[in-house]
Amino acid sequence: MWDFKQAVWACFIVLISLVGSSLVEDFMTTSCNVTLRERASGRLETSTSLTYDNLMDCYTTVAVASGKKILMLFNRIEVEVPLKGKCVDWLTIYNGANMKVDRLLNESCGVLTISNLTSTSNYVTVFFHTDNTAVFRGFDLVYTAFSYAPCSGGDFACNNGLCIDGSLQCDTVGQCGDNSDEFGCAEKVQQKKKDGLTLGLMIGGGAVGVLLLLLLAWLGYKVYAYYKWKGWLDRNLVDTWDNGMEDDIYQYPVTDRYSKYEVGRRGRRPPKAVPYTDDPEGFSEVEPRKGETEQEEDSPEVSAETGPHGKQEVEN
Repeated sequence: MWDFKQAVWACFIVLISLVGSSLVEDFMTTSCNVTLRERASGRLETSTSLTYDNLMDCYTTVAVASGKKILMLFNRIEVEVPLKGKCVDWLTIYNGANMKVDRLLNESCGVLTISNLTSTSNYVTVFFHTDNTAVFRGFDLVYTAFSYAPCSGGDFACNNGLCIDGSLQCDTVGQCGDNSDEFGCAEKVQQKKKDGLTLGLMIGGGAVGVLLLLLLAWLGYKVYAYYKWKGWLDRNLVDTWDNGMEDDIYQYPVTDRYSKYEVGRRGRRPPKAVPYTDDPEGFSEVEPRKGETEQEEDSPEVSAETGPHGKQEVEN
């Protein structure tokens, strides 16, 4: 069985694995004929499934900040092999914002290992075509905006003379082209874990503190309500007689709303009324409610001579 500390570490490691990489992933099947703008780095793949689709004709243009260039690193290229010496599925990369410019990569197919590609502007266009004969895993590439040294503030200086965004260092993905942005990251990752654990403990401690304050407030209210009720009982304890036996009972106060005397609309007492009395001073005789007088005048009087129906009763 895991103890509490091991459970916290396990949760933290899972969180790091989920958010450790800052890369945004896009897929040709869902980002067909679109432009991806203003990203420091990202990943582009052919499909969300294990293999790409048939009959694809898609381009995706990558645009980074003005003054930057684009470095492209390939993790995989697995496209249908040529038929009769000609590619039927292929990948092409253009050195610009459309397919009318020079190519960084000509029509390529099969299982390939390609060196890093760099653009001469802040645009590249990736084009992918497939027929209806077979499907493979396709390609997986990482693109990164870069500039050449000297690096500006906030940038990370790669060992190969490139400058990339400082947030890309130690994100578990090599984006310099020589993997220098991932060198010596073990200590930094460990420090991130410690900082994350400290932050988690602080948040958890704060939550526990809030819960304790709420609990104390609730207990304080309960104590206050108890002594308020007890004080009322002490003030309203009376003696009465029941069948010749003395008994102590708690007599509830007679309120305006439920007393046998009407005291204004909605049971309001006048300012000078004495609280908790059956008959507030000066209100023993109250005017009847509207309609009660008319009802009493309209109802026939019952007498011994006429009876309840107004007819004279004859004694037998």
